[in-house]
Amino acid sequence: VIDEGGYHYAILQDVSTAHAKFADGNLKYLEDAKRITDAVLAESRSCRFILENTWAYPGEDNDFCGYGSYDVFYQKLLSGCSQIAKSLRADISPVSLAFDKARTSHSDIVLLYNKDNHHPSRKGTYLKSCVNYLKIYGGEFNEMPYNGEVESADEAAILRQVAIDAVNYVPEEKPKETLTLTMDFASWPFSPEVGVKVTSKTQDAYTFTQDGVEYPIEIYAPTDGYYFTGSALRFDKSGGGYIKIPAIEDKALVELTVTITNTSGEKIVYISSNGTDKGDIGNLRVSSGGTKTNTVQLTGTMLNTSYYLYTKSTNTQIGKIVLLYESY
Repeated sequence: VIDEGGYHYAILQDVSTAHAKFADGNLKYLEDAKRITDAVLAESRSCRFILENTWAYPGEDNDFCGYGSYDVFYQKLLSGCSQIAKSLRADISPVSLAFDKARTSHSDIVLLYNKDNHHPSRKGTYLKSCVNYLKIYGGEFNEMPYNGEVESADEAAILRQVAIDAVNYVPEEKPKETLTLTMDFASWPFSPEVGVKVTSKTQDAYTFTQDGVEYPIEIYAPTDGYYFTGSALRFDKSGGGYIKIPAIEDKALVELTVTITNTSGEKIVYISSNGTDKGDIGNLRVSSGGTKTNTVQLTGTMLNTSYYLYTKSTNTQIGKIVLLYESY
């Protein structure tokens, strides 16, 4: 189907728990979605993507898929969907919000779930379809709307209005919370001592403290090792290495500032999700000529997620790293 091409819109729906699991840190669901969008865009360059925000449900065990309550499950789905949509540059079809509105305002007449307390009933399917219709065509329904398999025309009209309210809902803008962390290798609590090369070829764990809070990092130099010079972290010779920076609860890394001493050639610092030189998040290029400070703005980064600063340039010396995190 994808290979036929020429599509204007593609609606993506993953398994019902995918967005909640992604909010818990399982990146597989974003990777799967990117593979699909890349395949679609290869044949339909102007296609717009709509990510369906699936609904919270009790499940057969009535434990809300292990989240214990409707509210926790619902908020996890909202958070995960928002993060994935931002990364894919996709719009969101607020099916979950529509189900929530129907559940809270019309529970007396709307049975949203099938017998398994999971999949949508005929009314739930109609509501979901109405939301997706409005996301594609906009506006409102025509004067003779289709009622689907909803037997009561009055109930179908209520469901259409719920869909309209969900699509037109504008959430209250919350002020974003920020956190700035500074790793200054000129004042690092050195262990090992200054000048002692580390050649363990393992991911070495360290912590740094700011405002009384300890933050973990990892340093890894697989080939030639690294050492602290007293003013910088130096990856020796040609092997390079990476620094794994901390994940911050409910915040994403949005800006990175690195101070690098560079005496010859261009240095490249890759920001990646997997500790390689693919630079899937971004990169910093530093020209030669002493100590320089460069800043890069990052998009598509996820909440609660660690990232890697990777360099394979010869004798890279990193003096300071400033990390800016922000809530969505």
